[in-house]
Amino acid sequence: MKKLGILLFCLILVIAISGCSGNSKVLQTEEYDVYENGELFIEVKGQSGAYNFLTDAEYNGTILGEYKGHVFSTKRGIIIGSTIEEVIKQYKGTPYFLLDQGTGEILDISDALSSSAPERYNVSFYTLIVNGKLYCYTIDLPDTAIAKDLGLSLMDWLKIRTSGSQEYVVEHLSMQFFIENGKIFNILITYMNYQD
Repeated sequence: MKKLGILLFCLILVIAISGCSGNSKVLQTEEYDVYENGELFIEVKGQSGAYNFLTDAEYNGTILGEYKGHVFSTKRGIIIGSTIEEVIKQYKGTPYFLLDQGTGEILDISDALSSSAPERYNVSFYTLIVNGKLYCYTIDLPDTAIAKDLGLSLMDWLKIRTSGSQEYVVEHLSMQFFIENGKIFNILITYMNYQD
């Protein structure tokens, strides 16, 4: 019985240390692609840069800026005008950052649903891909945990994460939902690929 307890403890420890690397919580690359009417429109890994869903905005100098009048969605059907409740339902269990745009304070999802929710905030999802291995980058899986998983010092990992190296190909995927008064007013997806 004691051996079973030790084995169970070790299994729980391994799961806790591994964070969300390699499990279903990590948003896969196709989650960051751009869809229209439920069909793939653009695969973002095809071109590094920013994909701003506000195609009619004059300031849109992003990859989607040339597609005026299109209504884009995420793979899970979130569009401009969707509610925070729809985002929560579609991305339940997926690690995220929620940031008050006025104060810069990191919030919990309950803050966004309360009657005293900030007027403007954003919900962000991040996936880092290092040599093909996916990591969900959140408060719960910070740079220290990723560096440890890769067998690197924190400083070496931070240098690689921001500029790549010959040994490590680092890809950054992010999806941000900008919310005002409980509704999405913009969606921004970015893809960057770093290799020295």
